[in-house]
Amino acid sequence: MGVPPTPVAHLAVRAQNEAMRRDRIDVRLLACEHEEGPGGFVAIAACAPRMRLEVLPDDPMQVGFVVLRRDDRPVRAWPRLMREVCDNGSIVCFAEFEPHEGETGMADAIRRFLTPATYETAIAVLRETRDVRVDDPAQYFDELIRIDDLALPLGDYVDSIEDRFYDDRDESLYGLFNAVTATARDIEDWRDRLSLEEIAGRIAWLHRPEQRREGAGALSME
Repeated sequence: MGVPPTPVAHLAVRAQNEAMRRDRIDVRLLACEHEEGPGGFVAIAACAPRMRLEVLPDDPMQVGFVVLRRDDRPVRAWPRLMREVCDNGSIVCFAEFEPHEGETGMADAIRRFLTPATYETAIAVLRETRDVRVDDPAQYFDELIRIDDLALPLGDYVDSIEDRFYDDRDESLYGLFNAVTATARDIEDWRDRLSLEEIAGRIAWLHRPEQRREGAGALSME
């Protein structure tokens, strides 16, 4: 049984229109993708161009959201950020943000995702990543795999991420974070794209990989 795109699309568009009408928010539709058949999906992404957050000097991001439904699972929505300095828009999805699940309350959730205050903690973390030096990206990937049950095989994208990281010559954790989101941007399948965006969000919180021979690793905010 495939995913019916119309109900999900109408749900997201209704919520988007309500935000525009009630809060006078200018919302831009970024994508509306769907795939029919078993294992299909519907994905809708949008941002608010006038809702801009200055993460770093001359590096603003726009707030936004994504709505996704996979096969017969409940529809889910996440808050997202779009980095303006990238030509095609580097979109990130922070896994630490609690996604909204189900049709009930979806409009309120999207309105919340279009509120800059929702992103205060995430912006603070991103600013800190600028001061964290990354000598070897593999250490962060290995640690992330140890501490988390990833929905996407990270190994499929490690080479592309590392190539972008070294080509951009930004050896900070912020640079690694952006290398992951840039790689995600080029993935056509929105299910895998969003999974890699979540990985970027987790990496941004992994300030220092701890090397351990046994047991799980630990997130360090030091």
